[in-house]
Amino acid sequence: MFTAHWGDILLATSRTPFFDSARKLLEIGAEPTDLLIMRHQGSSTPSLRARIAVAAKLAVSDTRVGPRYVPWVDLRGIWAKTEDDAQERRVS
Repeated sequence: MFTAHWGDILLATSRTPFFDSARKLLEIGAEPTDLLIMRHQGSSTPSLRARIAVAAKLAVSDTRVGPRYVPWVDLRGIWAKTEDDAQERRVS
């Protein structure tokens, strides 16, 4: 697990903090066209950079030939629907 910070603000703790941070920044009102730059702690060298809106649409998938960028799928709606269905069955 890795963490991503914006100053003192913790944006993400995940295996892919760059992309998760982009989604979080959009949630809190960042400009989609702003540039997101990842640097490793203690380094001034950029490791990864992208427009926030572009990074927010991506995820990483492990494949037979190594990790690949893939379109991000928002599973929150699927989980919410599953929980709503379970709640309805309990009430019925």
